[in-house]
Amino acid sequence: MVGLFSRSILGLDIGSHSIKLVEISRTRGGPIITCAKAVSMAHEEEATDAEISKSLRKLLDMSKVRSKRVITAVSSAEELVIMHSIFMPEMTADVSEDALRTGARFEAEEQEYIPYDIDYALMSFDVIGEATVDDEQGLDVFFVSAHRELIKNRIQLLREAGLIPIAIDIDILAIARLLGFAEQIHDDEDIAIIDIGASKTSLCFYQHGKPYPYPPIPTAGDALTSELSQQLQISWKRAEEYKKLKGTFRKPEEKNLTSPFKTEFAVSLNSYPNDEDSMESKEYTSDEVFDVIQSALEKNDGLYPQLQSRFEYYEADFTKPSKIIASGGTCQLASLDEFIASRLSISVEKISYLEKIPVDAKGDVSDIEGNEPLFATAVGLALKRKL
Repeated sequence: MVGLFSRSILGLDIGSHSIKLVEISRTRGGPIITCAKAVSMAHEEEATDAEISKSLRKLLDMSKVRSKRVITAVSSAEELVIMHSIFMPEMTADVSEDALRTGARFEAEEQEYIPYDIDYALMSFDVIGEATVDDEQGLDVFFVSAHRELIKNRIQLLREAGLIPIAIDIDILAIARLLGFAEQIHDDEDIAIIDIGASKTSLCFYQHGKPYPYPPIPTAGDALTSELSQQLQISWKRAEEYKKLKGTFRKPEEKNLTSPFKTEFAVSLNSYPNDEDSMESKEYTSDEVFDVIQSALEKNDGLYPQLQSRFEYYEADFTKPSKIIASGGTCQLASLDEFIASRLSISVEKISYLEKIPVDAKGDVSDIEGNEPLFATAVGLALKRKL
């Protein structure tokens, strides 16, 4: 067993309300998931550094992992994280790594892509391919920059937990890596990836393998929970439970109908006798719950209008993506994929990878079963090869 787990890598996804941990071991037959665990943190507000540290230690104590080598990510929603494509004229694919780095750094500074002192920027570069712009040949380069302090703080957090950090990645890029490995996207496709978490939604378009990251949307699952809590006058905890109901959103042309949709089931607040709610005896149907969620999705600052504006902006320059692949815990909300597909007129698939990356039947893997979107970033991190 030592030979098997000596090649194990941990993928650690630290979100605003939860931490997800995945251990992947590389075997002769390919990667296999040997552990997948998650732990919740603060709910109504983003967890503090102290809460993250405490929860991380708790997660490691409860996880049966063999490795301490870890790859984690910083969020693409961070203001100190910059992703951009750069055209570098007169450069060819055989350029040296030093020349590429010097040239890309110069272009990033010249174009003022980085909003802080470039001496504090930790940058990485990937060649997308040769390109021609205004009859001039050169290289298309994708660069990522993160502020030195952001990376330093993340590394310190990992080391204090007894882990050995070997790389820091970007969450949306880790998801794209996983999709490529699972063959859910291909280089000849034009697709969109949306990662709907708790506090934010990340969006990145991929056109024939070239990434086009768009500004993150500062709303996601928390906004839906908050709306349920306020409109139904229930606690945050109870609102989170209501989001797990199975139901259906109303179609736009049906919103003014007076007859209700078929009710699949109701939830009685009496099932939570210890919760000090002012409306414990009230019952809400799945239709009532989904009407509140739909209203939150469609309000001016809701997820749908902000998604729509970004897709319209992208489609003004490029063709409509052939499909959307959804990731993140909130994308598992019942019928949300159908809602987005109907509004944007693009098919939506939830991320799926366990057919390509099996789980070890003897491992600590029960949390990932039926929960692939939640663990997608952690799995994509653990698959990183360039270490």
